Amino acid sequence: MGEAFKSTMQTVWKAKGRIQFKEVGSNLFVIEFQHAVDLQKVMNGRPWTFDCNLLCLTTFDGHVAPKEITFSTESMWIQLHNIPLGAMTQDIGRLIGSNIGLVEDVDTDDDGIG
Repeated sequence: MGEAFKSTMQTVWKAKGRIQFKEVGSNLFVIEFQHAVDLQKVMNGRPWTFDCNLLCLTTFDGHVAPKEITFSTESMWIQLHNIPLGAMTQDIGRLIGSNIGLVEDVDTDDDGIG
C-alpha cells in the first residue's frame, strides 16, 4: 500500500510544495508538508479516503511517538435535507448534529439561516 498511497495522495492533494511520507508502522505514516498552507488545505479538506479506507489525520509536534497517537475519530461534513425552513438555523443544526457526535461548525448565512 505504501507507494500507491503516497503517489495517489500527492496527486489528489496537489500541494504547492514537497510532501514527505515516512511509513512508521502498519498503515501508519508521518506526513510532512513543506508549506503550512498545504497542510491546512489537506486538513480542511477532510475527510479523505484511499482505496475505500478512511484516512484518520491529526497534527502533532514530533514530541510524541507516532504509535502513541490515538486515531479514533475523524471530522465529517454532514448535509441535512428536507428540514422545515424555520428549523434551518445555527441552533437547530447544532442540536441535530450533537446527536451524531461533536459539532465543530454549522454552515449558515450571515443571518444564521442555513
